[in-house]
Amino acid sequence: MTTMQPGARPRGVVGSEGSRVRVVLGATGNDFVLVCTASDGDREWQVVDWGGRDIPDKVCSQLNNCAAKQRLVRRVDFGGVDDWSWYVSGARADGSGAHSWWAVDESGHDSLADRLHPPFSVDLEVAIGSRHGAESWAVVHHHRSGSNFGSGYFGEVCNVDEALERRFSRLRHNRSAVHCVRLFSEGGYFISDDEGTEWRDVGPYCSTELQRGSRRGCVDGPVEEVAVAEDGAWVVARAHSFACSDGVANALHSGLT
Repeated sequence: MTTMQPGARPRGVVGSEGSRVRVVLGATGNDFVLVCTASDGDREWQVVDWGGRDIPDKVCSQLNNCAAKQRLVRRVDFGGVDDWSWYVSGARADGSGAHSWWAVDESGHDSLADRLHPPFSVDLEVAIGSRHGAESWAVVHHHRSGSNFGSGYFGEVCNVDEALERRFSRLRHNRSAVHCVRLFSEGGYFISDDEGTEWRDVGPYCSTELQRGSRRGCVDGPVEEVAVAEDGAWVVARAHSFACSDGVANALHSGLT
């Protein structure tokens, strides 16, 4: 576990707990990355944890490097075939020192690597999954003001489910924002945007949990984060609570509590 705490610990937290959580799952629920961010409006600090055998070594190294250089982790994902591809970006709390690192499949005519070069690479939300035995990806450009990242305003996808591809095309045409997109193995995905939320192939129990969280008046607030492992283990974080399946690592469960 890595803790980055610039200055004295702030007294309060701005924004919901769920909006400040990032979870990535690998082959199983025991293979995870967890990033928890807190802020009082003036300072931010993070607790970053990971575990399991299926996390790319370079991801762990870059998470440690971010903490060593007082960078907050802004984006992190890994996936693709054998969870080989990964992306990490970080910046200091005041927005300085922004940088990104990645290793992705550069084969084929439509490579994710072509979308990850400066000046936009640190403002991207990158989702990596797999479908039909090949890497799938989504890239969303984000507005940025200081250290705050807003909703995405331009997105591209490759080798994703046809329904998600049509949705991205419609969002681009309507100039609508993408708030969150996650890709999983075998074409599974979750997206939250100006049209609402949509998901596919996340498993029946995770789907039930997402349906509960999307109902109007849900006291736990909207769904903020979704992670699904290759073996079907899952985590759903809402604004004020989280739920997870059996098979999720105890350390991840404790970190979300």
